[in-house]
Amino acid sequence: FIGVLASVNCSATVCHAIADEANRTLLPRYPGIDGFVPIVHGQGCGMSATGDGMMVLHRTLAGYARHPNFGGVLMVGLGCEVNQLTLYGQKGVAAGKRHFNIQEAGGSRKSVEKALVVLAEISEEVGKLEREPIPVSEIVVGLQCGGSDGMSGITANPALGAAV
Repeated sequence: FIGVLASVNCSATVCHAIADEANRTLLPRYPGIDGFVPIVHGQGCGMSATGDGMMVLHRTLAGYARHPNFGGVLMVGLGCEVNQLTLYGQKGVAAGKRHFNIQEAGGSRKSVEKALVVLAEISEEVGKLEREPIPVSEIVVGLQCGGSDGMSGITANPALGAAV
């Protein structure tokens, strides 16, 4: 997969349009890629530049940007948001990730066009990667128990135990 990551809610619609267009036009040309996935959220603007909310947003988006199921990630910002893409570069999150702002690109349509060029470049790189099978013993599954409700111990926990 290749992710199209929004830095702010205001770029979510464009990220969806980019992923849709890439799935329609680029995906058939790159059989080694499973799809283009928009990663959007409702934050990034109208919030404090510091504090818990921004810290959680940075940590969450950084997790997506570094996620091993993404062969590549394109980060898309609007340009005027509090959650600027440059912050990710300063934290080392954007290393090797391509990014741009919609305002600098000249609007929504031009952003989609620009993104398709960038995604084609990323797809060329990702398409050269070969998948390697791994044994089931190498798979790590993270579980968290507790804090939900009294029924989870009766229902979800046994199901998770059986699955793992």
